[in-house]
Amino acid sequence: MCKFNLAWIGQCEQESEREFCEEHSKIKCCSCGEQATKECSETAQFVCGFPLCDNCEHTICENGCNSGAPLPEGLKGHCKKNEQVYLPWYMREEKEVEKKVTRIKVIYRKNLKMTEGKVAAQVAHAVKNLGETPKDSDIIVLKVSDKKFTELTEEHDCYIQIDKGLTEVDGNTPTAAAWIVK
Repeated sequence: MCKFNLAWIGQCEQESEREFCEEHSKIKCCSCGEQATKECSETAQFVCGFPLCDNCEHTICENGCNSGAPLPEGLKGHCKKNEQVYLPWYMREEKEVEKKVTRIKVIYRKNLKMTEGKVAAQVAHAVKNLGETPKDSDIIVLKVSDKKFTELTEEHDCYIQIDKGLTEVDGNTPTAAAWIVK
């Protein structure tokens, strides 16, 4: 069985006596040129999909995300793991993040199976109800389990959006929460 991993799909299902099937044995890592073992599964608007080996990954930008900010000087869209300049946003300690930009974190409950429009509305309500925030704020949105939602809302001084129950979820259901990172 071919060991090549397809982004957001899983392992290639082609039968092969070797490590990789004929198609994937010809694919090289876009970063270092070694044998590719997977497609990059990072997402922005779309799944990246570039071929990578086990030693390379998507380059993390200064904002801690995989897109939306300039790449570190001298690096392209993918690099060796040991060449990364920045940590992903979720691995940073607050003291590492520069405080020049206000950061707002928003979470929403994934188990509610809300449509994209409903999620957008609930996130917007949660941020709006924080009060006046700077226009250049970075807003980080993450879907979380019920357990994580409870943990984070108890841990942070946040606004919890309670849905009225007019469309997709029952009334008085907590759907999203937002807080300003201090």
